[in-house]
Amino acid sequence: MPLYFMWEKLLRVHQSRWIIRTVSRLPVALFLWFLAFAFPFFGPFNSLIGALIVSISTFIIPSVAYIIVFWTPTARQVMSSFAISLPLQSCKALRKIS
Repeated sequence: MPLYFMWEKLLRVHQSRWIIRTVSRLPVALFLWFLAFAFPFFGPFNSLIGALIVSISTFIIPSVAYIIVFWTPTARQVMSSFAISLPLQSCKALRKIS
């Protein structure tokens, strides 16, 4: 397990005999055992956190970014003139191609 390997590197016992490495892994195993008992219903907790993060990243962050970008009236004016001219330019290009 990478977690055990990093723990052994931290304690500088990763080159030692297997019995020393096994004994050094016990605090990590006990800590994980304690976490497993502290959060017995981790699946629903993880689902709740995932739902909140997805909702925030889908609805809140784009809205805040839009407000930050178009805060000033000049920024809104520049973008509105660009948005109107963009479809017209693409139509002209399509007419020239065909």
